[in-house]
Order: sequence, then C-alpha cells, then structure tokens
Amino acid sequence: QILLSPTPFISRKTRVLVLLLRPKLKPLLRTNLLKLACLQSMTKAKKAKKAKKAKRNPKTEHDHKEQDSIMPFLIIGLGNPGSKYAETRHNAGFWFLDKLASEAGVALKRSLRLHCDTAKTSLVGHHCVLARPRTFMNESGRAVRAVIDYYKAGMDQVLVAYDELDLPPGTTRLKLGGGHGGHNGMRDIFRHTVSQDILSLRIGIGHTGHNCAVTGYVHSRHTADPERSFHEGIDHAANVLPRVLDGDLPGAMKELHTEKNNGL
Repeated sequence: QILLSPTPFISRKTRVLVLLLRPKLKPLLRTNLLKLACLQSMTKAKKAKKAKKAKRNPKTEHDHKEQDSIMPFLIIGLGNPGSKYAETRHNAGFWFLDKLASEAGVALKRSLRLHCDTAKTSLVGHHCVLARPRTFMNESGRAVRAVIDYYKAGMDQVLVAYDELDLPPGTTRLKLGGGHGGHNGMRDIFRHTVSQDILSLRIGIGHTGHNCAVTGYVHSRHTADPERSFHEGIDHAANVLPRVLDGDLPGAMKELHTEKNNGL
C-alpha cells in the first residue's frame, strides 16, 4: 500500500511496476508469512518441550559440568587391538577392563584424541574412567600418557592392568611402583610418563617354560582349565577394586594376595 501511495519519495514508474506485479507478489507474500508462522509455532513447541523436560529432571547443565570436573580415577587395561588378539593371553588387561565395563553397564567408545576406547562410569561411588589403548602393546605409553594428561590425573589416580608371565593363571597381584619386569607395555609407559610410581594389577597367565616360545604363547589362547582359573583371578581382582578406590591399598592387597583368593 505504501508503494502504491502517491508520495514524492516513490517514482511513478515504480508504482506502475508494483501495480503490474501485485497479483504475483500476493501469493508469494502469503506463502512466506505462512512459513514464518509455522516456524514460530515450532520454536514455541520446542521451548515448551525443553522447559517440561527441565522441570522433570532438575539436574542442570551446571551440574553436569561440575560432575565432569571431578578428578576421575583412571583404570587402564593393556592389550593389542583387533579381533586377531581379542582372546589371547596378552590381552589380560582388556579382559579385566571388559569385566568392569560389563558390571557397570557401560560401553567403551573410541577417542581419537586419546588413542583409546574409553568410558566414564561410577564404581562404588567413585568417578572413574575406563581406558583401553588402541595402540599396540609395545606403544601403550603414548595412549596412557594422553589419557593422564587429558584428565590431569596424578600417578596416585591411575591403575594399569596387564598380563604377567611369572604368575600362574588365577593369581593376581597389586603392585605399587617397581620395574616393568620385562613387560614391553609397562616399559613403554615408564618411558612416556617418566615415572614408575604407578599402581599396577598383574594378571597371571603362566609361563611356557621356554623363553624362545614366549611370543607365540602370549599371543595364543588359554586351554580350558587355565582359562577358567584366569577368569576367576579377574573376578577376584574386580571384587577388591572398591578397596583400592576407597584408598585402602593395604587392605586390598591383603585380600587379593591371600591363598583362598588366588587358587593356590
């Protein structure tokens, strides 16, 4: 209407052009107005739905950020990625981690930044991160260092689980500090963290008896009876983990290292 009104600011040619195009402009304008109304209606509906959901669940975004800011305890299981190694002795750390994930009802998801599969969970009231390196065993240090740096964790907030040749299947041992004992995964972790003050869970897989056959042995699967004992050892280790998380390491060691809990 303004364009068609005789004002000095609008030329006659412009008013004529608008008058000619008026039949085509009206449907276009009507369509755009309809789209705008629909969009506004959808926006209002989304806001109402979000407000209703927030009322049902009072936990706010601030609460989530506050929970994420709590320093987690890192539980890292060592092994080799891929189906080829999935059921081998060398993947004892992965088996232990899978046990914890299954009991917690969480699934590990790949993190390219951390070179790991990870999952956040709560174990007996403690905020924990489960991490399974996607690097091969001999390069475990790169992934472990990435996880420690990302969560700004101290060495007293880390547990590394791995296979131990010098312990029979069914026997598990907690160890604080000390050397790598010839384990290549731990050797690489010490190289990257420049520290040996790490709490480790050594999961017994037994020894072949011949050093020249060790590589083939650790990359193969247990036979039936040793595998049963192996899983029992993992179960016992998982059962004493709450004591570790509570800070009662001596009590956890005493419970785990007794004969009845190690098939001796």
